[in-house]
Amino acid sequence: MLGAVDLPHEQRRSVGAWRPASEGALLAVGDRGSGRSTLLASLAAQSTGSRLVAGAGAEGPEALWDAVAERSAGLLLLDDLDLAVGRMPDEYAADVLDRLALALRTAGGGIAATARAPLAGALRPLGSAFGDVLVLRTGREHHAALLGAQCAYDGRVPPGGGWWRGDRIQLASADGGGVRTEPASVVAVELRTPLLVVSRTPERRLAQVRRAGGARAAGSDLAVDRVAVVGVDDFTATPSLWSAAARTPLLLDGCTPAEHRAITRRRELPPLLAPLEGRAWLVRPEEPTVRASVAWAP
Repeated sequence: MLGAVDLPHEQRRSVGAWRPASEGALLAVGDRGSGRSTLLASLAAQSTGSRLVAGAGAEGPEALWDAVAERSAGLLLLDDLDLAVGRMPDEYAADVLDRLALALRTAGGGIAATARAPLAGALRPLGSAFGDVLVLRTGREHHAALLGAQCAYDGRVPPGGGWWRGDRIQLASADGGGVRTEPASVVAVELRTPLLVVSRTPERRLAQVRRAGGARAAGSDLAVDRVAVVGVDDFTATPSLWSAAARTPLLLDGCTPAEHRAITRRRELPPLLAPLEGRAWLVRPEEPTVRASVAWAP
C-alpha cells in the first residue's frame, strides 16, 4: 500500500496499491524532503525480506554495488539511485546500470527506487524499464517531463504528496525506526601475519605498519611469513612475489581495477571502494576479492 489516492471525478478516495509481481518496478521522483525515503521505509515495513539501500552518504555507492551485484530474493529498495550511480567511477556505473537493466527486464517487479531527477544523466540507460513512476514534489521542468499536461504543476504539494497514474496521492507515513538500511559489506583487517600489502604509496604504508607493530619491505627473496609491503610496480616486476601471492593474502591499497586484474589475474571487477581512508581490496587464495577496511597507524 502506497497511500490514499484522490478520485475527484468519482467523489471518493481510494487506496493506492502497488503490486510488484504484476505491475513492474516502481520509480519515485522528487526533491529533497518530498517523501522519497518515507515511501521506501513504508514499503520495507510492509515486506518481509526486503533490502533497503541508502544511496546517499560516503558508503552509498558501495552498498548499491553490493545490492545489485548480489541480487537476492525479496524486494530491493534503492534510495537516491541517481546520486549513488553518479558518484561511481564510469566502469562501475556502467556495470551497475547493465545489471539493473537486466534485473528490471527479468524480475523488475521486485525493485523500487527513488531519484531526484527523471531518467536522464546517470540513469538514462535504464530508459523506460520502470513500469510505474510516482512523481512527488519536484521542479516544474521535471514535473512536465514526467507528466506532461495531464497533471497541473503545484509547487506547494506537501511532503508525501504527488501524482500517480494521473491522480493525486498522499503517501502513508511510516515509522522507519524498525527499518534496517543494508550496509556495505566490509571486512575489517588487522595488520597481522601473513599479509602482503601491495600499495601505491609503499613508503608511507611501510612506516605506518612498522608503528603499528612491525613489517618489512618486500624484496625479491621474499618468503611471506609476516606483514610485508611492496609497491605496485615492484610487485609486477618481481616474479618471485607472484608465487608468494598465490599462497598469501594480498591487501591491494590504492590500486585501480586494471592493477587488480594485472596483480590477481582475475578478470571480474572487484567490489567498488568508497574514497575513504583505509579502504582496500583483500584477496585470499582461491576466494573472491572482498572489500576491506584497515586501521592504518597515524
